[in-house]
Amino acid sequence: MYKSEIELVLPCSIEQACRRLTSMMDKSIFGTRPVIGRIRGRRLTARKRIRYINSLQTYLSAELIDLENETLIRCNFSMHPFVIPLVTVWFAGAALFGGAIFIPSLIRLIYDPSRAPVSGLVVPVGLILFGIAFLAYARWLARDEEAFLLDFVRAVGN
Repeated sequence: MYKSEIELVLPCSIEQACRRLTSMMDKSIFGTRPVIGRIRGRRLTARKRIRYINSLQTYLSAELIDLENETLIRCNFSMHPFVIPLVTVWFAGAALFGGAIFIPSLIRLIYDPSRAPVSGLVVPVGLILFGIAFLAYARWLARDEEAFLLDFVRAVGN
């Protein structure tokens, strides 16, 4: 699955960084700022505001570390932590249950083509192809979000 790590050093104290980040984000979907997120302690979580639903969008999870007059921000970009197990379950289920339907249908097709259920061959493959296409499309929609969130964090230091 998608994951990326980047470290940034901002030329401001950790308190200033937290204050600036908080002022540039909305805490919920009800707002107009381009970033939705929050800071809890020294942990930042954020995502880009989008006008549609994309469960596979890029999330920023960052740790803010005090370096006296500077702030080190250790950024991790990935999909939401709850989405990764759901995608895994989807593909495992499609492979497991689809395989339980596909293999007998394939054997029947080989030995008695007139009685082979075509749906037993098409549906399992279709489920896996749909999962791959959905994942590819959703990640394509999120293609610019890591750069956007990185620019957002960098703007705090200016």
